[in-house]
Amino acid sequence: MALTLSSARARIRYRIGETTPSFWTNAELNSYINDAKDDLYNAILTINKDFFEKKTALATTVGDITGMELPADFQQIKSLRFTTSGYEDTVFNQQDRATQPFIMGLNSLNIANSPYEIMYDVYQNLDDTDKTWYLQLSPIPRSVLAIECNYVAQLPDLSSDSETFGFMAPFMGYILDAATYYALSKGPSGDYQNYGSRSEAKLNRILAVASRSNKMGHELVEGFLEDAL
Repeated sequence: MALTLSSARARIRYRIGETTPSFWTNAELNSYINDAKDDLYNAILTINKDFFEKKTALATTVGDITGMELPADFQQIKSLRFTTSGYEDTVFNQQDRATQPFIMGLNSLNIANSPYEIMYDVYQNLDDTDKTWYLQLSPIPRSVLAIECNYVAQLPDLSSDSETFGFMAPFMGYILDAATYYALSKGPSGDYQNYGSRSEAKLNRILAVASRSNKMGHELVEGFLEDAL
């Protein structure tokens, strides 16, 4: 069963000896959990920028000047490729959507029949409550084309008690230890040094696996952490 934010926080409360919020608020423990998650993510990404690479399928819409919605865990584009027959060799060039060439490409008169070179940009609509990311192309393909998008994923901060840790779930041993360490470091008492040492040891094991070039990191690391929950 997947660990939720609520159940992760309950485990930390058991460790710090405060099952009912008093010295530590739920919001404070949530912030420690998210900090631990982000610290681990950034540490792994530092030594292996491909470790959190994921793939998603997108499709163009004829006449669409808004762009295609990217996954909720999107952080950065790695590569784009048309998979529709006849378009596989199209070259994608990143270009700021505010530049004149990009804007001109969105003109309906410039919609391409067979774009062998196409501009793209990624932007975030800050008016969206969930801060959705979009992939915009210029010129706009005249027909519906399938796109294979490889991207670097990042788990957004968890705020709802029912949310789960997704692809970060195999690392819960480290996340719980590090978050407990952060909480106990505030005081007033507790064996914070023990949890600090435990989280550091697990981090070193995780990074040793994550530094490998293969994409088996998640499965291998999970074995290291099974006794840590």
